[in-house]
Amino acid sequence: LGELGIVGPLQALIFAFGTSAWSTASRSLWQHGPSMLMLTAAIYVQRRGTWLLLAGIALAFAYVVRPTNAIPLALGLAWVAWNHPRRLAGFLAGVALVLAPFVALNQSVYAAWLSPYYYPGYHHGNPFFWDALAGGLVSPGRGLFVYSPVLAFAAAGIAIKIRQHRFTSLDLSLLACVFLYWISTALVNPSWWGGDSYGPRFSTDILPYFMYWIVPVVAWLRSATGMRRVFVAGAFVFAAAISVLMHAQGVFNPKAMSWNWEPVPLPMDATRLWDWYHPPFLAGFVAPPVVERLPDLAAIPCDAPPGPPTGFTILSNRSND
Repeated sequence: LGELGIVGPLQALIFAFGTSAWSTASRSLWQHGPSMLMLTAAIYVQRRGTWLLLAGIALAFAYVVRPTNAIPLALGLAWVAWNHPRRLAGFLAGVALVLAPFVALNQSVYAAWLSPYYYPGYHHGNPFFWDALAGGLVSPGRGLFVYSPVLAFAAAGIAIKIRQHRFTSLDLSLLACVFLYWISTALVNPSWWGGDSYGPRFSTDILPYFMYWIVPVVAWLRSATGMRRVFVAGAFVFAAAISVLMHAQGVFNPKAMSWNWEPVPLPMDATRLWDWYHPPFLAGFVAPPVVERLPDLAAIPCDAPPGPPTGFTILSNRSND
């Protein structure tokens, strides 16, 4: 990462304020904050290729924090076994240092290796898989690239690394993590929008991977010349500014959160996640849709005389025996 020089702090600011790290992870004691920390630490150690014991500790801790991090843990294990087989024992020792007390605690509390929350069947699957798959990327309610368009430049970073023959097995492992994370979060959870939250909450954990691939883009901008550099730099700055403004809404605008239950709770009408006219990031700026409410039966006047109803015949299937 040293190739960034003084531009590194600028990219750190984009990560801090132009992603769900600001509007989600920093708002309350979510799992996502420590999850991102552990995954970032693992990338740093894996990229150096030394002290893989620390990578095992970081990835195992990420799994303890959030069970979906079983994906980077498994792929991290495969990466070490393929690229550094002599250091596999150290990696596994790091994993054991974390998981051994975790399993012991589960045995004492649940009489099982894992708590129910860590099993894939805990959420009973998602019948709206395809809706969740697309919605997690481009829906106005929860789309990753809608709320953080600057992250789309990660694709350019991958292309740059491939073109410069610098796309490594670590890049492939991280890319597989992103893909499987996207699939799994859409597959297992029927509340794929992340409950009462703002923006793409379920994508928060893999933000370090996207930022890792933006590094080559920023490095390319420092060395490129001509109009192409001007165009790409302008698009990058514009996307970063939009990303910051989008997440500022989730931080400073209370209406952005109350959008989850106004005018109706989101679980009762999930189609609101695709409403471009009334998205969360415009809450408070545009009027919410008008919802036809059921009549108040208590307010309807009744002109029938008081007393028990008349004109009814009571039937019974009981015999006289």
